[in-house]
Amino acid sequence: MSEYTGENIKVLEGLEAVRTRPGMYIGDTGEEGLHHMIWEIVDNSVDEALAGHGKEIILTLHKDHSFSVQDFGRGIPVDIHPTEGISTATVILTILHAGGKFDSESYKTSGGLHGVGASVVNALSEKLTVDICRNGKLYHQDFSRGTPLAELQETTQNCRKTGTKIWFKPDPLIFKETLEFQEEPIINRIKSIVFLNKGLKVFFINEISGDKKEFYSENGLIDYINELVPSNNQIIQPVEIHGSEEGVELDFAFVYETGFSKHILSYTNNVITPEGGTHEIGTMNAFTRAFIEKMKEKSIKDSSKISSEDIKEGMTGIISIRISEPEFRGQTKGKLNNPEARTATYKIVKDFMEKWIEENPKIFKNLVKKFQTARKARDAAKRSRELIQKEAGNSIGTLPGKLADCQTKDRSITELFLVEGDSAGGSSKSGRDRVYQAILPLKGKILNTEKSTLAHVLANDEIKALISAIGTGFGKDYDYSKLRYNKVIIMADADVDGGHIQFLNLLFLNKFYPELIEKGHVYVAVPPLYRAKKTNGKESFYLKDEKERKRKFPTPESEEGWTISRFKGLGEMDPEQLWETTMNPDTRTLIKVEYDPSFDLSANDIFQLLGGDNVKFRRWFLMKYASRADLDI
Repeated sequence: MSEYTGENIKVLEGLEAVRTRPGMYIGDTGEEGLHHMIWEIVDNSVDEALAGHGKEIILTLHKDHSFSVQDFGRGIPVDIHPTEGISTATVILTILHAGGKFDSESYKTSGGLHGVGASVVNALSEKLTVDICRNGKLYHQDFSRGTPLAELQETTQNCRKTGTKIWFKPDPLIFKETLEFQEEPIINRIKSIVFLNKGLKVFFINEISGDKKEFYSENGLIDYINELVPSNNQIIQPVEIHGSEEGVELDFAFVYETGFSKHILSYTNNVITPEGGTHEIGTMNAFTRAFIEKMKEKSIKDSSKISSEDIKEGMTGIISIRISEPEFRGQTKGKLNNPEARTATYKIVKDFMEKWIEENPKIFKNLVKKFQTARKARDAAKRSRELIQKEAGNSIGTLPGKLADCQTKDRSITELFLVEGDSAGGSSKSGRDRVYQAILPLKGKILNTEKSTLAHVLANDEIKALISAIGTGFGKDYDYSKLRYNKVIIMADADVDGGHIQFLNLLFLNKFYPELIEKGHVYVAVPPLYRAKKTNGKESFYLKDEKERKRKFPTPESEEGWTISRFKGLGEMDPEQLWETTMNPDTRTLIKVEYDPSFDLSANDIFQLLGGDNVKFRRWFLMKYASRADLDI
């Protein structure tokens, strides 16, 4: 690899827009965006390690909630940049799209663009300092909100190890929601970094709590697999594949577990690709093709009927590739587009799996039994689906008996309320506007469609009623043009059980009707939790939750002269109250269900992991996002 100097740093454009529109660069200015600042700097240090320079990184959360990242790589170049006429370190920290990642000789692979992240963090920091050790000398520079306070200075101190340390304090003018870093998301991200980079050691020092933690993975993706899937749920030992082809380096680990869901996590140069891409396509096509061909070769009964989806059932896999010039779709890097990644990963995985199957005949035999069971369940589900379509159809005469349909044929104004329980169903049927509002009462909590086979799902009476009412069919028979309602509204109690019912309904709709969510047809109703009534009975109003109650009545003395009654559920409301609070378009609150493309994981991954058997992930997710939840317990 050639010498790393200022000539390797290419300048593409300036930094003007970052402070004006920070969300374009870090996602948002809340807690997620705040923590994203850390990873923009850390990714640069990891890239140095991947390039063979330094195997340790130190992250420090300081007592004043500032943060620093120190690596022991080559150190940012300090020479005068050949085209900019200032220190190269200053260029990297003040000009967007200035970095060594645009120069193919400086880094073999990179997840980020060295300089893009650093300059964005600088622009969004009240203060930032950089200390660089090169050639035994220590250099220092101070910045404020992206502006250098002085030129890069050579200090009087000497240093032995090369490397870079960046300290920054986020700007309160930008991060108005919070300036406090949280330990939990930092540790979770560090874990994924060391899993993906076997042999890299990361230290995390929390000066607020006084804790110091060391993170290191001896076995890389195998350790990651064991973190995601507890050993007691594994039906085979985790398997790891490593290889390189056409300039693409692949690490792929997989395991089979009890249960029905598949979980695939894919990364490119340490950047998660929640929408997959060519590396995931190549890997999984080769994986399933190897099994299919071996089953045919060994004349296994009904092998031709086993599909790739049958083979993926119950599988957890992690795909990590390194490629010199990754091409992502969109700014979020959600999907990889490089065609060479598909061909390279296909060859590596296919060659390995063919040998592995031959070397592990007992494991292969047991997995084939699992595939055959999955195929039988799929066939049973198909028969159930055909029966539902035959019984239900889409005509008015075959709609479920419990459905109270609306009168209009104008789909553009129709609404279907999915209501918890017969009691609330009765009130909502009486209180609705019959012209355009339909009511479908659902008995208790519907089946968890992530933990159940398709055959069991389609045999469930409540789900069959849902499918019939929606009208589009599903799977191969799905026809969006036959959708019977413009809005599908989930209406459940304003408590924890109601939240669980909402989740199960969304789990079903995301799995079988994602287009309805994508096109804005799915909503969640927000019923109130309290009713405040004057003791004289002449005035009353509703309160959405405990927070709204405390805003309206901040002290117990404020409640004098008022009676605050709590609704135990929708069934407690009479038809007039239910109409006024939850169903009347002029007074109700509806939340539209939408997919968030900026989130690290896709909606499918989140629903699969939260609804499935992965207890460790569910605990991690709830711990990480518990502060966002608005729960009434």
